[in-house]
Amino acid sequence: MDRKSLIEEAKKQLNDFNSQLDDLEIKMKDFSGEAKKVYDEQAGELRKLIGEAEKNFDKAKNASEETWGEVKDFVEFTGKALRSSFNYFISHYKKK
Repeated sequence: MDRKSLIEEAKKQLNDFNSQLDDLEIKMKDFSGEAKKVYDEQAGELRKLIGEAEKNFDKAKNASEETWGEVKDFVEFTGKALRSSFNYFISHYKKK
């Protein structure tokens, strides 16, 4: 996969994460007390990670050819780690 395609695919996944979080937030509006607090903290952390990934993916667009291999590994690793965290988070709240 070339640089542009890889980064576009990664950013598309981040947009999907944000969309799913937005949908879940609507469903969680009736939460209150400790459950709401925990959800808000976890969702906030996840949104922060998504934002950091977006910034790093933007930087990856400008990576030199010499460093592209490292950047590619980073983009792929970040995507997998974020997807794992996201799926773990979502699995706790889709049941509710």
